[in-house]
Amino acid sequence: MSDNLNSALADFLDYFCFRLCHQAAQTAAAVGETPIAALILPHNIRRRLAEILTEEQKEAIFNFVSLPSAAKFTVSSRILQQKDLLPSALLPVAAGRTEAQPNEVTASQTDFFLNVQADIWALLAREIVGYRYNQREEEQNIFGHCECLLLREISQKINSRRLTDYDLYVNLEPCLLCAAALISAQIAEVHFLLRNDKAGALVSRSNLFDFNWLNYHPGYKQYEDSCLSTAGQTLLRSFFRQLRQRNRAAGSKQVRKKSYQQHGKTLSSPN
Repeated sequence: MSDNLNSALADFLDYFCFRLCHQAAQTAAAVGETPIAALILPHNIRRRLAEILTEEQKEAIFNFVSLPSAAKFTVSSRILQQKDLLPSALLPVAAGRTEAQPNEVTASQTDFFLNVQADIWALLAREIVGYRYNQREEEQNIFGHCECLLLREISQKINSRRLTDYDLYVNLEPCLLCAAALISAQIAEVHFLLRNDKAGALVSRSNLFDFNWLNYHPGYKQYEDSCLSTAGQTLLRSFFRQLRQRNRAAGSKQVRKKSYQQHGKTLSSPN
């Protein structure tokens, strides 16, 4: 596999995974959960893709990764609207645009590779081993972080506590709890989109994966892309702004706690 194809496949795969994480995070926010979502793919997916992709599909990938960021976001939205790419119950397609698009893609450009990309995206969707979003409030589960839920689901599916053949993608840097779980699961690599300045345990507040006394050190990478990062930051900020408004309307912390106990459901995410 050439270096150029390696690079294009990596960019395309990362974009695809974080786009799906963003959609799942939107679903989480809609039901009152913190908008964080994760998915797991086989670690060798890039090599496998390079072996099975046609020349036309490879050309479509090169065209896609070379698009301006805003144009890329819009084209991928159109692809995701095609039927049977993903289970719509978990990952509904957003009806509107999430940001302005200064660089329009012409109809001829879009038509050239849109259908081919749809085939590629459908292929990748079939390779996803599992995906979850946060469910701490919905399930009242201490371990209801999407990473922990996903690790438990996959380990049961493959009947192994070691996930050395898999990569995890998540839209927000894992916290200390999730980072420890990922080490215990011996995940191959963790890819995250946004830094978690308050509680991130990979680069922001700690560097847990790099502690030399640990017997396993997963790989990790922050993927910086202006379009997806902007959309993700907007979603998180909007969620927490609405949360603060609901908390102020509900009254003091003591009043909210009494309401939680009476109704069995929280109005805010615990700190």
